[in-house]
Amino acid sequence: MADGTNETTPAAAAPAPVRRDAFAGLDYGEVVGVAAAMRGAARVASSTQERWAARALASLTADCDGAVTDDGAGFNKSDTNAGRYLGHYTAAGGMLDDVEWQGAIDLLQKYHGQIGRMPRPDEQDEARFARVDASERAAAGEEGAFKARLGVVLREAKRVQKARAEHQHRLANPDVEIVREGAEREDGGVWVVTAPYCEAAVQAWRNLHREFGGGWSKSRSVRIVPYRGARALHALLTAHHAGQYARGLKGSYVIGSTVPPVRVEDVAPVAEVAAPVAVPAVAVAARAVTTVSEALEVLADPTATEAEIEAALALLR
Repeated sequence: MADGTNETTPAAAAPAPVRRDAFAGLDYGEVVGVAAAMRGAARVASSTQERWAARALASLTADCDGAVTDDGAGFNKSDTNAGRYLGHYTAAGGMLDDVEWQGAIDLLQKYHGQIGRMPRPDEQDEARFARVDASERAAAGEEGAFKARLGVVLREAKRVQKARAEHQHRLANPDVEIVREGAEREDGGVWVVTAPYCEAAVQAWRNLHREFGGGWSKSRSVRIVPYRGARALHALLTAHHAGQYARGLKGSYVIGSTVPPVRVEDVAPVAEVAAPVAVPAVAVAARAVTTVSEALEVLADPTATEAEIEAALALLR
C-alpha cells in the first residue's frame, strides 16, 4: 500500500480513552472549607464495615489517578470526586461522620474486585444505618444523603474558588489607580487618579477641583488633585466608586470596604495656611493611627485634625 503497510500488517491499537473530571482543577481546600458547616460529628472507624471502608479508601485512593486513564485501578469516573472527598478525610486521620461512613460503604461495594467483598454488618453498622434515618434519605432522593451533600459541597466549592480567582484578578487589574507625584515638593505634590467614568460623580469632581484646584488632564486621561485634597478625594471615591477595586500607595483594595460612603459636600475643607507648617507626627490629643483601617477612617472623618490626617497619610505612604 502507499503508506508502506500491507493487508497483513496489524492495525495500530486505539489509544486508551481519556476521562475528564468534571471538577478538574478544584482545590480540595475549598471543598473541606465548604463541607465543614454540613458535617456532623466526625469519628474514626468503629465497626466492621467502617474499618473495611477505611482500608479500601486508602487502597483505592493510592491507586487512583483521577480517572484520567481507563486502567481499571482506583475509582471510576463517576466516583472520582466522592472517592477523593472521602479519601481526603481518611488520609488526614480517618474521621468521617455517620452520613459519610454510610456513603463510603455504599460507594465501595462495587469495587470488590480491587478491595475484596464487604463484610457483613455488625451491631454498630446497623446502629449507624439507623442514625442516617429514613427522613434524611427520603429528602435526599434516590442518590442518598451522602451524594446529595457532596453535590452541594462541590458546586459551592467551585463557586467559591471561581469568586476567589476573580477577586485576585481584579486586585491585579483594578478599576481605579491612585498615584502620588511630586512628593518631594513643598506642597506635597499631587494625586493622579485614573477612574472609570461615572456620571453621578461628575459634579462631585467639579466641587473637589473648585475647592482644592487641579482638574482633568485630557492628554493623560487622569484627574489631578492637589495633595491637600486627599481627604475629599477619598470621600469622593468611597461615595461614587464603592465596591470597585483600586490600587493606591499601599497596594490594592476594595473601595468602601472599611468605612461607609461619605459625600464630598459633607467633608469640611482643609484650612488654608500662610506658609507650610511642620506638623508633628503625633499630636498630644491625636487619635492613634496604626492600621490602614484607622487611617481610612481618619481620612473619611470631617472632624479629623491636621495631625491625624498627616499621620494617616504617612501610614498610607
